[in-house]
Amino acid sequence: MEQRPRRHIISHKFPYDVTNYAADKTRLAMRVLEKVSTLSEEIEEKVMRTPANGINLLHSTLKLATNNASLNRVNVNFSFEIDGERYFILLEEIFDKEESLIRKSFVPMGNIAFVVKKNEGILSLIDTQKESYISRYRSAYQAISMGRTTLGQVFCRDKRDNVDECAMSFSTKPNGKMITNLRVDDNTTPSEFVNEKVGASRYLNILPRMTAPDHCKPNELVEIEVQFYQGNTDKKIGGLDWDGLIIEAVDGYAPHKRVKIRDGKGKFKVRALDLVDGDVMRIKLNTKWYSDKAECKIKVLSNP
Repeated sequence: MEQRPRRHIISHKFPYDVTNYAADKTRLAMRVLEKVSTLSEEIEEKVMRTPANGINLLHSTLKLATNNASLNRVNVNFSFEIDGERYFILLEEIFDKEESLIRKSFVPMGNIAFVVKKNEGILSLIDTQKESYISRYRSAYQAISMGRTTLGQVFCRDKRDNVDECAMSFSTKPNGKMITNLRVDDNTTPSEFVNEKVGASRYLNILPRMTAPDHCKPNELVEIEVQFYQGNTDKKIGGLDWDGLIIEAVDGYAPHKRVKIRDGKGKFKVRALDLVDGDVMRIKLNTKWYSDKAECKIKVLSNP
C-alpha cells in the first residue's frame, strides 16, 4: 500500500503533554490525556482505587470519553498508566466518515481538523475550507486568529479511501508524548514553518493542474486538460473519479460548469467569447468552498 504523508508538527506553544491518535477503516479518534493528579482530591482517590485500563484501548476508535473537558473531569471512566504516571482522557473527538455530521466534507481535497478553543475546553471537528470561505485564511492562520489549538488534521484524496490510509498531520510539544497505532513520518516540522510559510501543507493534499495552449484566436474554442497531483510534487494521482471541480471562466465562456475527473484526469472546453486581440482569458478551478485550486491564462491573439 502506498504510504501517504504523516506530518509531525513540533510546537512550543502546544499546551498538552500527552496526545493520542488512532484510526481504522472508517474512523479517526484524537484524544488529550491529563494526569489524574490534576483532578479533585475526591475523584483522584476514586480513580486510583481502580486498576488502570490496558493501553490498547487507546489504539482503538471506541468512544471512551466526551469532547468536553469539564465533563470528563467529573466523570472518569478510564485511566491509563503511562511512564509511571496515571492519566485520564481530558478530551476526545471521533471523526466517522459514515456517520459524523461533517462526513460530507470527506471528499477529494477535503481537510478536516480537530481543534480546541482554548477558553472553552471543547474538542471539535471543522471543515477548514468551509470555515475559511469568507476570511480566505490558511488553516494554520485561521486557527491562530480564532484562538484555537489544532491537535491534528486528516486530508482526503478520495471519499472511497479508508480513513487509516489518508494523509494526516499531528501536533505535540517538543517533549510531548504521542500514543498512536499510526505510522508517523520520522522528520518533524516546526510550527513556525507551518504558520508562516504559504503552501507549507500543500504536499499533504492533492491538487489539480491545468494544461492549456499559450494562446488562441478571438472566439476560438479551446480544450484544457486537468491532472491531479500529490500537492506540489510531480506525482500524478490515478484512480480518482470525481465531479466536484467547478469551472470558472473569469474571462470568456465555459459551456459546462463541472469537470468530469476519471482516473485522476479530465478535460473541458472554453471559448474566448467576445474577447479581442490582446485580451487574456483566465480560467480557474474551484470547489464548493474554495476558489483558486488551479488557474491558467491564455492570451488572445488575432494573428498568433
